[in-house]
Order: sequence, then structure tokens, then C-alpha cells
Amino acid sequence: MTTWPEQTPVSLSRGNGDWAAVKKCGGCTLRDWFKWQVGTKREGAMTADEYAKAGKSAREADKVKAGWYSLSAYADEHRDAANWQGSNICILDADAKYGKVEGPQYSFTADALRERLDGLQFIALPTHSYSDEIPRWRIVIPVSEVITERKEFDAIARLLARRLDGYVDPRSYTPEQLWFSMSAPRGEFTNRVGLIVVGD
Repeated sequence: MTTWPEQTPVSLSRGNGDWAAVKKCGGCTLRDWFKWQVGTKREGAMTADEYAKAGKSAREADKVKAGWYSLSAYADEHRDAANWQGSNICILDADAKYGKVEGPQYSFTADALRERLDGLQFIALPTHSYSDEIPRWRIVIPVSEVITERKEFDAIARLLARRLDGYVDPRSYTPEQLWFSMSAPRGEFTNRVGLIVVGD
């Protein structure tokens, strides 16, 4: 991997099960976050085909076992809007949706991501729901300084999302949003790691 993630400090919080409790990781860099994402093989109980055919609740249950993270700083051990203090990372969830409409026309290949995000540093991880037919990505983008105002975070995240024609989950504009750790259907994790896109 390129060296810039080692030079990007982050406020990393993570947890399992409890959506609000924060376990902070002090002195972390984006490289530490990346190593944590790919260093543990997190696979669901369902195969990719079973996952694609499952209902929403079953899919969510299969993903939650992987735990979650937030790349924001909080005032105490509770993740919520009131305790959010700032972040130097925007995360865009490019999950092939535009509003409530979903389909391959709202997705991006790896090459398309590189083209649209040209000039930015970013790491794009394939999500648990990724497929060759409908690629879905969680895109981590560092910004030049820590953002401490919610309106500014919203504006910057929306500006970045314009590069993807706004085809991102609206939760991407919420700074305290938690995200599932990288995971994959049963037997797919190693292949998914090979799909990661890094922009310099």
C-alpha cells in the first residue's frame, strides 16, 4: 500500500453489538484502521448467493457479527450527535442507491471510482453486499484538517458525493454514523480484500 495512510492520524472508535458504546483507539493512523479491516477474516454464515436472496433482517444479522467502527472523536464513551467533536475523514457509502431507488445504474466499477475520484486520496472497501453485477463500496476519504462543525462536515461530504453524482447513502453526511467493519459472505473475504481500491 502507498505510504500516505501512515501519515494520516484518525480518531478510531469501534465496538460490537452496542451501537452507542465507544471503545477508543489512541494514537491511530488510517494505516492502523486499514490493517484492522483486512487483518481479521470476517465472514458471515451465508454464502454470497444465500445472502443475495435473504431478507433485510437476515442480511443485517449476518453483517453485525463483524462489529462496527467510527472515524470520529467523541467527548466521552458514548457515540451520539451531542458527543461528536470532530473528524478528518469523510466516508461515502456508495451502495448503488439514489434515494429509494436501487440498481446497477447507480453503481461504480473500480475503474470508474479511480476516474471519478482522481486527485483524491481514498480507500474503497467492497461492502458485504458487493457483487460483480452491482459493485458496492465504502469509501474513506481524508480531508486536509479536522472538521468540528456539523454543517461544514455535511457540506464537504456532499461536495465529495457530487463526484459520484450523489449516488451515496445519505447517512454518509452524518459525522457520528457507525459503519460495519469489512466483512464478506462465507468463503469470500480473501477475494474481497483483493478488490480494494486505493487512490493516491
